[in-house]
Amino acid sequence: MTETKFTPGPWKAQFDATGTPIGVWAGDEDRGHYVCPPNDMSPEDTNPSDLHLIAAAPLLYEALRQLERAFAVRAEGYRAVADRGRALIAARAALRAAGGEEA
Repeated sequence: MTETKFTPGPWKAQFDATGTPIGVWAGDEDRGHYVCPPNDMSPEDTNPSDLHLIAAAPLLYEALRQLERAFAVRAEGYRAVADRGRALIAARAALRAAGGEEA
């Protein structure tokens, strides 16, 4: 697998106590950095749903990689079904995250 050029996930949309979008954070709470910093955003012009979509980027990328692998290989039988099942699970999790739900 080729190395990605973007910051690895998970990414998380962050909001302040009032629900105002403040950025997209990569890493855990103690160690990480903003991939979409608060100072690059105007809260009044930011759609919270856009933040969820940005935060889901690593999951969406991985789901597409799995789908590509699962459907590009002309495997037969159990392996093909298992690969496609895992790809479908990853795709559904990525779609939920992009829609603002927990992945």
